[in-house]
Amino acid sequence: MLTVSSPDDESRGFTELFKSFLHLMMCEAMRSGKKSMEVSAAELHGRFHSYSGRSRMPECCQAMREALGAEDAILEEAQLRQPGRLRIAYALPRHPRASMKVS
Repeated sequence: MLTVSSPDDESRGFTELFKSFLHLMMCEAMRSGKKSMEVSAAELHGRFHSYSGRSRMPECCQAMREALGAEDAILEEAQLRQPGRLRIAYALPRHPRASMKVS
C-alpha cells in the first residue's frame, strides 16, 4: 500500500509502480532471449491496473516515457483523447533499471 501526503506524491508513487512493472516485463522478455519488446500503455495498464484501484493511465504513460533509452522508439504516440495508444519498442538486452532510475 502506498502512503502519500499529497496528490503529487500519489501520482509519483504510481508512476514508480508502473516503472517497476515495466522492469518486470523487460526481465521476462530478456529471459526469453528477445532482442526487443513492444509494449502499449493499454497493455501495461491493463496487466497491472488492479494495484491502483482506478485508472492511472497518465502515470502509466509517464513511466513508459521515463524508461525510454537511446535505442528505443516510440511507435505510436498517445493522443489527448486516447492516452492508452502510446506504444514503445524497448531495445533488449539491457539493464532496465539503468534507464528507469526508480526512486
